[in-house]
Amino acid sequence: MSPVRQFLARPARASRLAASLAACASLWGCLGNTGSSQLPPSGVATTSGDAMFSVSWNQQPGIDYWVFLSQNPILTATNYADLADGRALIDSNSPTTVCNQQTYLLGGAVSYTVLNGGQPTFITINARTGSAPGGPGSPLVSAAGRAAGDVWAGSAQVGGTVRAVGYAGLTPCGSYGRPPSGQFVAVGGGGAVFTATWIPVVAGLPAQPTTALAWTQIATPPGFSVNLNAVTGRYAGITALGTPVARYVAVGDAGGILSSSDGGAAVWTVGGTGVTNANLHAVTAGASGQFIAVGDTGTIIESSDGISWVTAGQGVTLENLHSVRCGVSACIAAGANGTIVGSSTLSSTWSALPSPGANNWTAVGYGDTNINADYLSVGNGLYNIDTWVLGDDQGNFAYSVNAGQSWTLGSIPGAGPIVAIEYTSRFLALDALGNVFASEDGRNWKPGQQTGVPQPVSMVGTGSGFLVSDSTGATAISF
Repeated sequence: MSPVRQFLARPARASRLAASLAACASLWGCLGNTGSSQLPPSGVATTSGDAMFSVSWNQQPGIDYWVFLSQNPILTATNYADLADGRALIDSNSPTTVCNQQTYLLGGAVSYTVLNGGQPTFITINARTGSAPGGPGSPLVSAAGRAAGDVWAGSAQVGGTVRAVGYAGLTPCGSYGRPPSGQFVAVGGGGAVFTATWIPVVAGLPAQPTTALAWTQIATPPGFSVNLNAVTGRYAGITALGTPVARYVAVGDAGGILSSSDGGAAVWTVGGTGVTNANLHAVTAGASGQFIAVGDTGTIIESSDGISWVTAGQGVTLENLHSVRCGVSACIAAGANGTIVGSSTLSSTWSALPSPGANNWTAVGYGDTNINADYLSVGNGLYNIDTWVLGDDQGNFAYSVNAGQSWTLGSIPGAGPIVAIEYTSRFLALDALGNVFASEDGRNWKPGQQTGVPQPVSMVGTGSGFLVSDSTGATAISF
């Protein structure tokens, strides 16, 4: 069977025609039948994830399945083309993942199809062989998205000392009907590097999370024994054979840098020789593709490939910088004694930003697209929230909605020292006791949830979930 093809109902008159043609083929076999209608599949079930859900059924060989979707509970396999948001996923395989998207309806209204906590989507499935019309639809089931970070499960042990974990996405949500996939990289003492591929089959937590990840220690260049403190990755395109690849950078003490560009993080090269001797504490990938690392005595270095590095932001601060993050149009780093510095994503010019206090900032987070129904329904136009959040070693936070030009200081109730702040469809702040605190807007925080990792050192967001690790390599995931 072919990969899933989607018909999106009502973005324009053309799509109405497409839906009508699909309905015609579904019901009457406009071009003639070469098969037969089949009974609907059994065992139809759904699992929810962050701004997505998966639907599965008992698939039989040689049978084609069409999945019909709408937020209208009167949905059937025969009336979906008449519903404002009705659509069909043809030639679908079990399981199939449905992702959040904007559907433009007649009159200019916008429907967000899989909002977290939003109106459920109803689903029915019919079956056929050849070009015959589909048979009756299966009984309606429903599903909705739900934000990651509330439910955690222990995952596989990394197998060595860990100081940080990173991630690079390789395929987006909906690719071949699956959730997003990618690769985790963990780094630690003595230049240790470990990798684990994340290829979920359904949205949300897998049925056996402890077997979902298999960590492998990767050989690093001979003689490289620098403690690695941070790692990041970014999507780097596809090969001529259509294989997605990523580029990774790890940084550590005494200016130590490793880079991998083979796509699978299997081959690592020493980078940045001689650019700095400062201990580097954080690294991030910018929107324009560059890597930025920060560390002691105000060190900021940048690279386009992870190998050749240049010094940036000279003289902007002499304070130790602990964390750095890039958003859509800015990069912000923060550290000791309230230090906050920023730069345009297209510029190597860094400048000091105002700080709300002399906090020892330990984490920087950035959030862009909020797809939680209870927030979007306010109707205040803040679907793109463009918000920065800092965390410190006392459980305090500060947020900015103007790229760090001004900040509002607050405290996360019940939080200890903040280890990391990540974002999927909402912010998640991790404290040193293994608690996570969620916020949709970066201002109002929900009570803490235990991750099951009591003394974490790192957390990474994947865009659809999170992984937390402690120094011994114990991990927990939430998707």
